[in-house]
Amino acid sequence: MLRVYQFSLNGLVIGVTIASLILLTNNFTRYYSVKPLFTIDKDLFNYYYTYHNFTKILKFYPTYFGLYLIVAVAHTLSKVTKEQQQWLRFFGYFALLVFTLTILFLNARIIVGLSFIVYSYYLFLFIKEQYKVNKTKFFLFFIGVLLFGSIFFSFIKTRTYFLDLQVNWFGI
Repeated sequence: MLRVYQFSLNGLVIGVTIASLILLTNNFTRYYSVKPLFTIDKDLFNYYYTYHNFTKILKFYPTYFGLYLIVAVAHTLSKVTKEQQQWLRFFGYFALLVFTLTILFLNARIIVGLSFIVYSYYLFLFIKEQYKVNKTKFFLFFIGVLLFGSIFFSFIKTRTYFLDLQVNWFGI
């Protein structure tokens, strides 16, 4: 029974990765058809490129697709931390990058919140393990996470549709 469960989750990860790549490719194709190449403005996260307009090509409700993403993220994180084969680890990290971008473009508050909880849980486990192994590596990793987080949130902090949704939700 466990083997069927693992096989099903692996299929879900592959399917969600392919669907996410289709969505991201479609979204960036539409975005760069009206913008110069490699230009990222704050309108990339506006209404026309997120939520329903993002998942329109699959005819899938964004929050439902986001739930599949959350399960795929949790399964991928649990596998990538235990995987010994290098190419499977690479695929896992690539899939996590694709999932993270897809979650940002889904722009569903509940999915962003749940993904934050899932990523935080596995980050906590990783940090705990690194602290046991090597304290210097732990502190370097911690500083890197703080730098990445501050740069990421300073980018999102500009007035984007994503921020407007969060402000309206939290009432800030």
